Amino acid sequence: MEQRLPAELANLVNTAQLPQLYEHAKAALAECEKLDECAEWADKAAAIASYARQADNLELENYARRIRARAVRRCGELLRAFDARGRGKSEAPLVFKSRTAVAQEAGLTEYKRRTAVNIADIPIDEFDAAIESKRPPGTTLLAQWNKLNQRERMRGVTERSLAEVFKSVHAARAAEGILEFEKNADACGVEVVVEILRGHAQKLERVRRGIGLAFRLNAALENSGLRGTPMLRQIPEPQLDQGSAK
Repeated sequence: MEQRLPAELANLVNTAQLPQLYEHAKAALAECEKLDECAEWADKAAAIASYARQADNLELENYARRIRARAVRRCGELLRAFDARGRGKSEAPLVFKSRTAVAQEAGLTEYKRRTAVNIADIPIDEFDAAIESKRPPGTTLLAQWNKLNQRERMRGVTERSLAEVFKSVHAARAAEGILEFEKNADACGVEVVVEILRGHAQKLERVRRGIGLAFRLNAALENSGLRGTPMLRQIPEPQLDQGSAK
């Protein structure tokens, strides 16, 4: 079912210039000291991104993803003022709330709490470079950033090192995208997907390119020794006898 953008957000999106709206959000989040307000920013940005994706508005979706990433990171920065044992790490000496308790008070689930803290742990120069890219990664991949890029940290981030980071992140996104497609297609049926694509020529062309990439990926997997399906992998390679080999 198509998601509608709430009226207040629709009015904001329609009346504001996206670059100015983004800069305003950056400034507001940088100064935000209330966890629940940052979480609200993240939720609203997620709603805008979902709406933009369904409306095939890539520019709006990218700005919304950037705002959401900054809001979630700010949540993580605020949560890091508390440790897991309830001892405050902020300037206030008598704070006895655990990170989990503070997150729950702000309405954050355990998953959102861990995601926020993980994103806050990304070095700021890598974080900025990632979300200011042409296609910023989502919060799920950002939460895995340090795990995906376990390597000796360089003193200075070079263009080459960033390129390698982006390659691994985009590769992970590609694999996750294929798995997500399989799950959704199984749930609704391929025929429904076809009906939707019939009226969207631009999306249809992108899907056709994606199918071509999937075939090339399958060929690459076979070349690497991973044959196309689990059933095929159970079938031994044919053995040539001495007579046929001649």
